[in-house]
Amino acid sequence: MKRFINCIIILLIICFAIPVNANEHKNSSSLTINFITENNTIYMNDVNIHLYKLADFENEDFTTSWNSLYNDFIIDLSTASDQKIISTASNIAKFVKDNNIESTYQLKTNSKGRAETVLENGIYLVCGDEAVKNNVTYTPTPCILELPYTDLEGTLIFEADVELKYDRKEPEPEPEPEPEPEEPNTNPSDSGTVGQSIVQPAQSQSSTSTNQNKNVRKSRPNILPLTGDVVVIIAVLVILVILVINIIQIILSKKKKKNDE
Repeated sequence: MKRFINCIIILLIICFAIPVNANEHKNSSSLTINFITENNTIYMNDVNIHLYKLADFENEDFTTSWNSLYNDFIIDLSTASDQKIISTASNIAKFVKDNNIESTYQLKTNSKGRAETVLENGIYLVCGDEAVKNNVTYTPTPCILELPYTDLEGTLIFEADVELKYDRKEPEPEPEPEPEPEEPNTNPSDSGTVGQSIVQPAQSQSSTSTNQNKNVRKSRPNILPLTGDVVVIIAVLVILVILVINIIQIILSKKKKKNDE
């Protein structure tokens, strides 16, 4: 009798457990978001992750019902290209930021750069705040998720594990400061300036006198060519004296001849 009762209890537990689990998988999905950079070497912790619910899934066939706020961005994820999905996610992210639309859910990454939650099934936009590590700024790239999603075999997957892509920006080098031009100090009360104004003329006078001495020393050799002029004058005088003497001798010799005759 006890065995029979135990078997009934086990069967009842199994019967009630199966529908509950099926209902959980039908209405919600688990989501794990990873924000790890630099080839999985830097964990971006304490980063706010914002989730915006764009559409709901209705009925058992997962009919999509878009939120009216996002009617201008409706997209069929099953047929759209990756580039189209990325551009749509970027446009919606700009839209919610420009219009100050609050996120449906907000998560925060842990020390491993991971955030986990359970969400109602639907289509979500995932955005994240920028974060700085080692002077490098990392900004998560907005993406669109479908929960649950269908794998390549057409099976619905109710557990999503997402690796956030990101933009990386290094700090710009600081420009070198331009040297400030030196301004003359016109304040007469500044003793340092007065001292300089007194010394500078003395230095210029000293240098001037030195230059003058040098010029005098260099100009002395210029007098030497004058000795050549003296020599020429003396030579001319000597010749004149000789001519005068010859003339006198000629005159004397003529007078002597006359006297002899």
